[in-house]
Amino acid sequence: MSMSCYISYSWDDDINDKLINEIKSQIEKMSNYKINVIYDRRNFHTGDDILAKEKQIEKSDSIVVFFTPSYKTKVINEDLDRGVYREYKIIKMRLEKGDNNIIPILLSGDFDKSITDEFKNVIYEDIRSIQTQIYEKQGKTTFSDSLELAIKKIVKETIKRTEVYAWLKDNSFNSLEEEYNALFLNASADPSKKLPRDCIIKTKSYDYIINQSGYFVIGRKGSGKTTLLEAIQGYDAKLYLDKYKISSSINAESINLAYIYEELIQKVKVDFNIIPMPRMLDVFWEVFLVLQCIYNIGIELEHFRIDDSDERFATFKKIVGKLKRKLGNTDSTLDNKSPKDSIFMLAAECIVNYFKDGIFKSINTTNLSASAHNNFSSEKILQNEFGRKLFIDFSNALNKCNKKILLALDGFDPHSEDFRLETTELKTIQLDEYKMRKNYEIFFYRELMITIGNLKKGIADNSIAKIFDAVDFCIIIPRDRYDEIKDKKKDRDFAKRDHCCLSWDAYDLLDMLIKRLEHYYRIKTDSNNANLLERFNAIIKKELPNIPSNIDIDINGFDIPISTFNYILRLSFWRPRGIIKNFAIIMKLAKHQVPQSQETVQEILKTLLTNNTRDIIDQEFIGEYNQVYTNLEYVLKRFKGMNLIVDYTDFCEKISKINVESIYDISTRTAQDKIELLYKLGVLGLYLDDRDVQQNGYGYHICFVFNEGMRPWNDFKNEAFETLRTKIIFNPIFLKYLDLNINTKELICNYSWEYIYKNHLMQDSIDRI
Repeated sequence: MSMSCYISYSWDDDINDKLINEIKSQIEKMSNYKINVIYDRRNFHTGDDILAKEKQIEKSDSIVVFFTPSYKTKVINEDLDRGVYREYKIIKMRLEKGDNNIIPILLSGDFDKSITDEFKNVIYEDIRSIQTQIYEKQGKTTFSDSLELAIKKIVKETIKRTEVYAWLKDNSFNSLEEEYNALFLNASADPSKKLPRDCIIKTKSYDYIINQSGYFVIGRKGSGKTTLLEAIQGYDAKLYLDKYKISSSINAESINLAYIYEELIQKVKVDFNIIPMPRMLDVFWEVFLVLQCIYNIGIELEHFRIDDSDERFATFKKIVGKLKRKLGNTDSTLDNKSPKDSIFMLAAECIVNYFKDGIFKSINTTNLSASAHNNFSSEKILQNEFGRKLFIDFSNALNKCNKKILLALDGFDPHSEDFRLETTELKTIQLDEYKMRKNYEIFFYRELMITIGNLKKGIADNSIAKIFDAVDFCIIIPRDRYDEIKDKKKDRDFAKRDHCCLSWDAYDLLDMLIKRLEHYYRIKTDSNNANLLERFNAIIKKELPNIPSNIDIDINGFDIPISTFNYILRLSFWRPRGIIKNFAIIMKLAKHQVPQSQETVQEILKTLLTNNTRDIIDQEFIGEYNQVYTNLEYVLKRFKGMNLIVDYTDFCEKISKINVESIYDISTRTAQDKIELLYKLGVLGLYLDDRDVQQNGYGYHICFVFNEGMRPWNDFKNEAFETLRTKIIFNPIFLKYLDLNINTKELICNYSWEYIYKNHLMQDSIDRI
């Protein structure tokens, strides 16, 4: 990311050129030269177009203003021929716009003589009394301790504000076309795509991670798992930068599952009776995560974020140097893809080395198993690699840091597919190897969650526990992976481990659309207006006048209106990507200004959305689960031509004859098991009697996992209400896909605004998974 800082000052005798030049040099050095400081006496040369150069101030990511008597005089005189006044007009405009990236410094004079009215209450630093404490010793310029301290304070604040503003600017667009594509056509999870800050939705998972209420975020495909990291870093960029060191997210795709299996598990499997596979993987994850912490400190050093005067500097530099040597990276920076992608290999190598050399040196052969278990730990392995004293010094030094390291891990969606396919092929030819690989893959992710849970609870050796006192986690795991892990051992405690489901309610999804529309059409609105549906309809009416705000649906010969938002909502699984894909259809249709009747537009829109729905089912639904439930498409097609609403007993009879195949031993033996699975996946819902709705306190008589969560199903399963009164209903997204027969006069899933709003207020008590 290219960043710039503009220094604004007056060319007169009351300026301190040596001081400003030092501040410029330190900003550039401590930002690892990623910030270009524009100091006009240094950057402007004879023959330059001065007016064009001054335009740079409009684009700069931060501005440092040095107030002196001559600066204020030139501003008050409003001399357009003087650069200071022209600069100040731009600075003032940016201040009035609310920019928080202007750092005003009082350099000389006093408040009345030097500072303009607009800045009198926002001066960042007053260095009048110490700004001349500059000395020449043996041809070298030095500064007093107090001035050196002030310089560092200004430099660090400037770098921080520059980075915040640059992040926000970097997530803006170069053209309306680019903006349109990113907001309404980019339905992929590509993290390189831009999302402006004012389009970011702060779901409950944001607070969950920022406050470290837990560390794991579970989400389905298209639920915004990757976008969550953008929200954590960008929703309140200042808060993020104040709390965390430089973050370097870990992509699960860079952790090669096959490599670890071959280079670690296969090499030590003969000793599994001594060190079981789960214990082996626990230690792998601990070693890997510690190496990531050392790596992140290395990034801090490369960005000059740790002062060489810091008492911990030598320890950090020494252990990072050892890490670089082990990664074979002594001549280049850590801040690139190659060393980052090699850390998982180093973690496996450290364990194998210790297994070969270290562990057997200290084993008591008379009690082999217990002795090996006690001596096989991440602390001993890392001490063996880095030296006992250095490793302990590092853990103590890291524990003293004011800012935390955020270890964020994402990218599991496409991860390990090749390994899984190879495993499946072994089922009929090498059953033992098939079972071992299958167990390894499940344990691999399961032990990650168990290890992090233990680390955050302080269940670790002393120096390891100290390191992770200074670490926060954001581990993003797909729902199907989590279900496999949880089901493996029927571990009741595992289900209680600290995780948050990245689920969206209708309010969140509508808010997302409104934010994108308001950003795109540059609409300023009263964000305190809680009735989002009114805001949405007002935008449609003004900006998309050829799109109806309601769509009529024929129910037994009667046209019943449903809001356009409700219509696209019911043709989705209540996930952001599906909503965006549906709304992109509306935006595309809106661009065609062909004069047509409302009825014709409605029919075109319904046809386009129905066609798009098939893609959502194939790509977002079957595409997500077909690696787990291998015959899911076949199961769905067995319901073709059924009624939309079915008696529970009749549905049980139907589904009892359908086999659900899974690559893992997920329980789907009974009819109730299968119905529960399809309820969790969002295929089926419960159609309840009004008496049961009131008695159990639900908000709506049609309960899907995405609107009322798991509680209705759990209540039903535990016989909280009578089976005879409860019916099974298909998610209306499958109406056309399965050619379902509409056997009701009710317009299904036509949610009122009151329900949408109340459902949002109740979100903390709804387990939507």
